[in-house]
Amino acid sequence: MRDFLQLALPFVGIIALFFSCRSGKNSPDSYEKKQLIFGSGGGFMGTNEQFVLLDNGRLYTQDVMKDEYEEIGRVPKKMCKTLFQRADTLEIESTRFMNPGNKYFYLEVKNPSNQNRVTWGDSNTPIDEEYRHFYRKLMDLIRDKK
Repeated sequence: MRDFLQLALPFVGIIALFFSCRSGKNSPDSYEKKQLIFGSGGGFMGTNEQFVLLDNGRLYTQDVMKDEYEEIGRVPKKMCKTLFQRADTLEIESTRFMNPGNKYFYLEVKNPSNQNRVTWGDSNTPIDEEYRHFYRKLMDLIRDKK
Protein backbone atom coordinates (compact mmCIF):
# COMPACT_ATOMS: atom_id res chain seq x y z
CA MET A 1 0.00 0.00 0.00
CA ARG A 2 2.83 2.36 0.87
CA ASP A 3 4.45 1.78 -2.55
CA PHE A 4 1.17 2.56 -4.25
CA LEU A 5 0.85 5.88 -2.40
CA GLN A 6 4.43 6.83 -3.25
CA LEU A 7 3.70 6.28 -6.93
CA ALA A 8 0.21 7.79 -6.95
CA LEU A 9 0.92 10.99 -5.01
CA PRO A 10 3.17 12.66 -7.63
CA PHE A 11 0.71 11.68 -10.38
CA VAL A 12 -2.21 13.23 -8.48
CA GLY A 13 -0.13 16.37 -7.88
CA ILE A 14 0.64 16.77 -11.58
CA ILE A 15 -3.02 16.38 -12.51
CA ALA A 16 -4.06 18.93 -9.86
CA LEU A 17 -1.45 21.39 -11.14
CA PHE A 18 -2.66 20.95 -14.72
CA PHE A 19 -6.28 21.68 -13.84
CA SER A 20 -5.43 24.65 -11.62
CA CYS A 21 -3.41 26.33 -14.38
CA ARG A 22 -5.67 25.88 -17.36
CA SER A 23 -7.93 28.70 -18.47
CA GLY A 24 -11.58 28.20 -17.79
CA LYS A 25 -14.42 29.21 -20.05
CA ASN A 26 -14.86 32.36 -17.94
CA SER A 27 -11.28 33.51 -18.35
CA PRO A 28 -11.15 36.93 -20.06
CA ASP A 29 -9.18 35.59 -23.03
CA SER A 30 -12.00 33.20 -23.95
CA TYR A 31 -15.02 35.07 -22.57
CA GLU A 32 -17.52 35.85 -25.32
CA LYS A 33 -19.64 38.48 -23.64
CA LYS A 34 -19.00 42.05 -22.51
CA GLN A 35 -15.83 43.00 -20.62
CA LEU A 36 -14.74 46.21 -18.95
CA ILE A 37 -10.95 46.58 -19.00
CA PHE A 38 -9.18 49.34 -17.09
CA GLY A 39 -5.76 50.21 -15.82
CA SER A 40 -2.75 52.47 -16.01
CA GLY A 41 0.78 52.42 -17.28
CA GLY A 42 3.92 54.35 -18.00
CA GLY A 43 5.75 56.50 -15.52
CA PHE A 44 9.40 56.20 -14.54
CA MET A 45 9.34 52.39 -14.32
CA GLY A 46 7.14 51.86 -17.38
CA THR A 47 4.81 49.52 -15.52
CA ASN A 48 1.35 48.49 -16.66
CA GLU A 49 -1.47 47.54 -14.29
CA GLN A 50 -4.58 46.08 -15.89
CA PHE A 51 -7.86 44.72 -14.55
CA VAL A 52 -10.77 43.01 -16.29
CA LEU A 53 -14.37 42.90 -15.10
CA LEU A 54 -16.61 40.42 -16.91
CA ASP A 55 -20.33 41.11 -17.14
CA ASN A 56 -20.90 37.99 -14.99
CA GLY A 57 -19.14 39.78 -12.08
CA ARG A 58 -15.78 37.99 -12.15
CA LEU A 59 -12.88 40.35 -11.59
CA TYR A 60 -9.34 39.65 -12.77
CA THR A 61 -5.93 41.22 -12.65
CA GLN A 62 -3.74 40.69 -15.67
CA ASP A 63 0.00 40.28 -15.82
CA VAL A 64 0.40 41.99 -19.19
CA MET A 65 4.00 40.85 -19.63
CA LYS A 66 3.01 37.18 -19.28
CA ASP A 67 -0.52 37.54 -20.67
CA GLU A 68 -1.91 35.67 -17.65
CA TYR A 69 -5.04 36.38 -15.62
CA GLU A 70 -5.69 35.84 -11.95
CA GLU A 71 -9.19 36.03 -10.53
CA ILE A 72 -9.19 38.41 -7.57
CA GLY A 73 -12.86 38.32 -6.67
CA ARG A 74 -16.43 38.80 -7.73
CA VAL A 75 -18.53 41.91 -7.95
CA PRO A 76 -22.15 41.62 -6.78
CA LYS A 77 -24.59 41.28 -9.68
CA LYS A 78 -26.38 44.59 -9.04
CA MET A 79 -23.12 46.55 -8.77
CA CYS A 80 -21.73 44.87 -11.88
CA LYS A 81 -24.82 45.83 -13.86
CA THR A 82 -24.53 49.43 -12.63
CA LEU A 83 -20.87 49.62 -13.68
CA PHE A 84 -21.58 48.34 -17.18
CA GLN A 85 -24.52 50.76 -17.49
CA ARG A 86 -22.20 53.60 -16.49
CA ALA A 87 -19.70 52.50 -19.15
CA ASP A 88 -22.56 52.59 -21.67
CA THR A 89 -23.59 56.07 -20.51
CA LEU A 90 -20.02 57.31 -20.99
CA GLU A 91 -20.07 55.75 -24.47
CA ILE A 92 -16.65 54.17 -23.96
CA GLU A 93 -17.44 51.73 -26.76
CA SER A 94 -17.51 54.52 -29.35
CA THR A 95 -15.54 57.45 -27.87
CA ARG A 96 -12.33 58.21 -29.73
CA PHE A 97 -9.85 59.64 -27.23
CA MET A 98 -6.23 58.48 -27.32
CA ASN A 99 -4.07 61.02 -25.50
CA PRO A 100 -1.65 59.20 -23.21
CA GLY A 101 1.00 61.06 -21.30
CA ASN A 102 4.13 59.76 -19.59
CA LYS A 103 1.71 58.21 -17.07
CA TYR A 104 -1.56 57.14 -18.66
CA PHE A 105 -4.93 55.68 -17.64
CA TYR A 106 -7.52 53.83 -19.67
CA LEU A 107 -11.03 52.46 -19.81
CA GLU A 108 -11.94 49.89 -22.44
CA VAL A 109 -15.07 48.04 -23.40
CA LYS A 110 -14.71 44.76 -25.24
CA ASN A 111 -17.38 42.49 -26.66
CA PRO A 112 -17.43 39.97 -29.53
CA SER A 113 -18.21 42.61 -32.16
CA ASN A 114 -16.30 45.67 -30.91
CA GLN A 115 -13.41 46.82 -28.76
CA ASN A 116 -12.52 50.41 -27.95
CA ARG A 117 -10.17 52.05 -25.48
CA VAL A 118 -10.25 55.59 -24.08
CA THR A 119 -6.76 56.65 -22.91
CA TRP A 120 -5.73 59.84 -21.15
CA GLY A 121 -2.79 61.30 -19.28
CA ASP A 122 -1.53 64.13 -21.47
CA SER A 123 -1.97 67.28 -19.37
CA ASN A 124 -2.35 69.36 -22.55
CA THR A 125 -5.42 67.34 -23.59
CA PRO A 126 -7.53 66.72 -20.47
CA ILE A 127 -10.39 64.24 -20.52
CA ASP A 128 -13.87 64.89 -19.17
CA GLU A 129 -13.94 64.49 -15.39
CA GLU A 130 -16.68 61.83 -15.67
CA TYR A 131 -14.15 59.36 -17.10
CA ARG A 132 -11.69 60.07 -14.27
CA HIS A 133 -14.43 59.64 -11.70
CA PHE A 134 -15.51 56.30 -13.19
CA TYR A 135 -11.90 55.12 -13.28
CA ARG A 136 -11.45 56.02 -9.59
CA LYS A 137 -14.64 54.14 -8.74
CA LEU A 138 -13.32 51.03 -10.49
CA MET A 139 -9.94 51.33 -8.74
CA ASP A 140 -11.71 51.65 -5.36
CA LEU A 141 -13.37 48.35 -6.19
CA ILE A 142 -9.93 46.80 -6.76
CA ARG A 143 -8.60 48.14 -3.45
CA ASP A 144 -11.58 46.54 -1.69
CA LYS A 145 -10.75 43.16 -3.27
CA LYS A 146 -7.04 43.14 -2.39
